Amino acid sequence: MKRLLIRFLFISLLLVSLVIYLVMTTNWGLSYTFDYVAKQLPGTLTVTQLDGDLAGPFSLSGVHYRDATVDIQIEKLRGDWQPLRLVNGLWRLTSVHAEGIRVELLAATEKQATTALSLPMAIEVREATLQQLQIIRAKGATPLVIEQITLQGRGETDNIQLEQLTVAAYHAHVLAKGTVSLRNPYPVQLNVQWQYQPPDLATVSGKGTLHGDVNKLVVAQQLEGAVQAMLSGEITALQTSPAWRAQLTLQQLVPAQWHVAAPALNISGELSGKGNFSKIDVQGEVRGSDNRWGELSSRFTVHTDNAFANYQLTLEGHWLKP
Repeated sequence: MKRLLIRFLFISLLLVSLVIYLVMTTNWGLSYTFDYVAKQLPGTLTVTQLDGDLAGPFSLSGVHYRDATVDIQIEKLRGDWQPLRLVNGLWRLTSVHAEGIRVELLAATEKQATTALSLPMAIEVREATLQQLQIIRAKGATPLVIEQITLQGRGETDNIQLEQLTVAAYHAHVLAKGTVSLRNPYPVQLNVQWQYQPPDLATVSGKGTLHGDVNKLVVAQQLEGAVQAMLSGEITALQTSPAWRAQLTLQQLVPAQWHVAAPALNISGELSGKGNFSKIDVQGEVRGSDNRWGELSSRFTVHTDNAFANYQLTLEGHWLKP
């Protein structure tokens, strides 16, 4: 009887090991796992092609997910991970690469907008890259296009530690490090460096901090390069009616560094403004001096409304020629 029990346990263990091996090391196992995950999601998840196995590396083509709040399409997705680290309660992704990503935000209820997120286990990402990402806030709207995002970090429960996050879009490059919470109101504490280099123009860079939550994000930046200035401001009500308010102390701006045909004025001043997605109000005072152009001082206001369809500029000042 004892020998029969041992034999039964041995055969059972062998069968379980065989099933695990088939699931982890065959394309059938990858397809089965994908179908299982798809059934657990609140929306619809489909894929055109699955290659590789669950143990990695694997690749997916034509990924599409849609529910009541979002529609996501990914042309290509490749990944690799270390399954044995799951024994220690860690999901370690050694590499993730996705390209051709389209995210359309659909109508969401207030409850869905404030839902807290939570990671099922500790997650470590050693290298993740997203290329050609489009985000569409509303149907028919002009998409926000991001050329590339790279990420290294670790998350546990409702907190993410960013070792490095880089974003490249619209001739700008941003590097961020810090912490992000997944619990509403999603507080963040980030150190940020950035660089903006428009075609045929001088480069502007900056560094500083970004902290707060979706109710109010506080920004402090020191600008360097072609523009030397101190920027401080805040962004409020990100989940409902986003708005911004900012102050800029312009220490030095030389237009000739931006374009060879511009005058070699040395400009300084103070600017402040506020706005949202439909209007902007800016006012300020600038001062400039140059041996050829003399000295100038000007106060101005800029107002736009009706989704930026209407513009109004008021300018007053004086110019003292040498």
